[in-house]
Amino acid sequence: MQKQSPIVSMLIKGSYLLVLRDTLINVYDLISFIKVQDIAIGKEEYPKHIFESAEKIIVLLDLPPQKSEHLSKLVCLEEIPADKKIQALLSEYKLTEARRAFARSMQADDPQYAEKKGRFNVEVGWTLFMAFRFGEAEEWLASANYDPFEFAALIPGRVQKEGVELKSIKDVVKEKYGDEEAKCNQAIEAVMKLLELKRQVLAEEYKVHRSAGKVLTFLHPSNGLNETFKDNRVSFIETITMLDTLLVKSYIKNGHLKQLKNFFDSIDTFYCDYERFESYLKRHLKDDKSETCYLASICFYEKKEKYTEALDLCIKLLQSENTKATEITCKIMVRILTTKLFDASLIFKYVEKLLERHPKKGIQVLLDNDYIKRNISTNEILDHLSKLPGENKIIMEDYLEMLVTKKDTDEKWHTKLALFYTSKIQELSKNKENKDEVAKYKGKLGKLLAASSKYNATEILPAINELGMVKEELIVYSKKKMHERALNLLVREGKEAINFKKAEEYCLMQEEPQLGLLFVKIMAIYKGLENAQKSRKETEEDLTEKINAYDKYCKDYLIRYSNNEKMDIEAAISVLPDDWLFQEDDELTAKLIAAINGKLGTADNSDIELNLTKMEKLNLQAELFNLQKAYVVVKQETRCGGCKKNVSSAKSMFTYPNGVLAHVNCAKDKHTCPETNYNFAKNIINY
Repeated sequence: MQKQSPIVSMLIKGSYLLVLRDTLINVYDLISFIKVQDIAIGKEEYPKHIFESAEKIIVLLDLPPQKSEHLSKLVCLEEIPADKKIQALLSEYKLTEARRAFARSMQADDPQYAEKKGRFNVEVGWTLFMAFRFGEAEEWLASANYDPFEFAALIPGRVQKEGVELKSIKDVVKEKYGDEEAKCNQAIEAVMKLLELKRQVLAEEYKVHRSAGKVLTFLHPSNGLNETFKDNRVSFIETITMLDTLLVKSYIKNGHLKQLKNFFDSIDTFYCDYERFESYLKRHLKDDKSETCYLASICFYEKKEKYTEALDLCIKLLQSENTKATEITCKIMVRILTTKLFDASLIFKYVEKLLERHPKKGIQVLLDNDYIKRNISTNEILDHLSKLPGENKIIMEDYLEMLVTKKDTDEKWHTKLALFYTSKIQELSKNKENKDEVAKYKGKLGKLLAASSKYNATEILPAINELGMVKEELIVYSKKKMHERALNLLVREGKEAINFKKAEEYCLMQEEPQLGLLFVKIMAIYKGLENAQKSRKETEEDLTEKINAYDKYCKDYLIRYSNNEKMDIEAAISVLPDDWLFQEDDELTAKLIAAINGKLGTADNSDIELNLTKMEKLNLQAELFNLQKAYVVVKQETRCGGCKKNVSSAKSMFTYPNGVLAHVNCAKDKHTCPETNYNFAKNIINY
């Protein structure tokens, strides 16, 4: 820590403490307890005392003796005015000290506080701006009433005053950095941001006061570049016209496409001298034909409600290779055609041009324009699209695809689009090289059928059936609740292989319980095979195997799904074969009883109870069958009840409850004895 000279004397004056030392006077702020100034004392001057007299600060100094005389000196200290003190601090970029100095100079009840605070903010903001500290400057100026003309004059050649040569930021850059173009451009960008901000503030004020002729007064920095603006008195309309014109011209000059678009999107009215600005735009279009100039002209005409002029320029700009420019142009065209034009011939004229470059944007206009929706039918639009040159079918396809996304679209347009897809698939399928395109349209068709339910199945199904598209056919059945037709198709498909996995998956995906209906259909096949076996004199081994396979599948099916919420257990039980055997410890029996118990407390179960009685009878039959089978003894002379041949060497036999044995192939009916023709399934209780 630096050693300080000894204290000679001290004095408190207002909010300051003055400390007199050997070589200097320290001035401290008693509010912040910070040293704010050092006042040097001459080398051959010796401080003796500091005091106040008549509100003035006096310092007594001794001087070197001359001959026999002793000399002293009185120095009067005077406080620098607050504005000069603040300016001095700002020149050294001591912002914190400057803020404190401003706070000390203000009284809490000063009626001019707001104006003085605004002036202080302008001073700080301008100082920072001239120091190229643009971010900080913007923060200080954001709420300050700075003069936009003063800042606009910083852009070289943008603002003129008759008989006055204005200094620009280019002069400041040259003085500080030399001919550094990057610094100049950076400063101009910062000026543009401040002018955009001022434009926004003025527009908000105008919405409140609605006084275009109101004279505006602005605050100016004490060290501004151009003193001529200090007496500036201009109207609102003059100010905002200057801002709008200058900003757009700057965007054009610098090729700022995005900023130009954002500016026009953010304003309600574009203020300018119409004829002069239009003339300026036309000259530029002849000279540079830049996308920014085209876009500025389009936005200018739109704001002035010259819609056909704007659209004509849009058509030209659509030819640009600049993707961003064409994207912005499309949005403007859609906006004008959708909400500003009410002439069908004009709308179609410009939509046709839009369709050539951006079909979906053109279609958006046809779907969203209220005038078209009220006065032109969908059939008329499709007819018009069909007559367009080039790939009109693609445009019609896009139109229908976008049309069906609307909530209020009629069923016939969903149907028409589906049929359009099927005809496209049929046409493309003629050439094997089109397999990718065929797959694409099949995907589109499937997506439409799954997403929509507003189509006519009666019209669509024949076209789908003709193309053999089972997947799409099932989607229609599912959406339209045509479940029986779907299951007939799937059961037919899995019948030979006894594989009904697809049918099961279909049932599980439906809201309604369909597993019972599927079981009924599979059981019908099973019973049909059994009846076919009974009608034949000789048993075919492959038929028996198939019956056994169906028997196993049906039982496994019930084990899997008896308790599934998608299973109609009543329907399943009603078709159970009379000759099925149920044992108490059997998994199938347990599953069915659990399913029945679950149903008994929730519905009218008279049908279930009847079927339950039948199951109890079957359980009794099963016990008797097992008892009889357990005591059959095969002897050397034992013969088959069917073919009467010896069975002692047979590897496998079928046993009947009455002790009769039969070869497996001879046992045509496992419930009827081949020797006595006794039916155990019907009469075993009495046997």
